Amino acid sequence: MLSTIDPALHEAAVVDGASRLQRIRYIDIPSLLPTAMVLLVLSTGRVLEVAFEKVYLMQSPLNLSVAEVINTYVYKVGLLSPILDFSYSTAIGLLKGIVGLLLLIAVNYAARRLTENSVW
Repeated sequence: MLSTIDPALHEAAVVDGASRLQRIRYIDIPSLLPTAMVLLVLSTGRVLEVAFEKVYLMQSPLNLSVAEVINTYVYKVGLLSPILDFSYSTAIGLLKGIVGLLLLIAVNYAARRLTENSVW
C-alpha cells in the first residue's frame, strides 16, 4: 500500500525539512486512510458471521449455555427441534441479516463523515 504513495511527496517533504514522523503523519496516514476505511466497511459486513461448523462441533452439554451463537441456534430450532419451527428460525436469520445491514450502513455513514470516502 505504501508503494501507491507518490515518492515526490516524500522528496518534497524531506527538502522542506520534515522529519520521518512528520512524513508519516502528513503523507502516509492521509494517503492510506481511504483504503483503510473501505476495508473497514467491507469487513464490518462479516462481523456477525462465525464458523458454524467449528462452533457446532465444539459444543457439548457442559458448555452449551455459553457456546450458543445465532447460527447454531437457528440450526437447532429449525432442523433439530421436534417441532421443526421453520418460520421462527427464518425470522431469526432475517433479523440477523437486518442487524448486519444496519451495522454496515452505520459504519459506511461514519466512514463517509470522517474521511469523505465510503463504499457507496
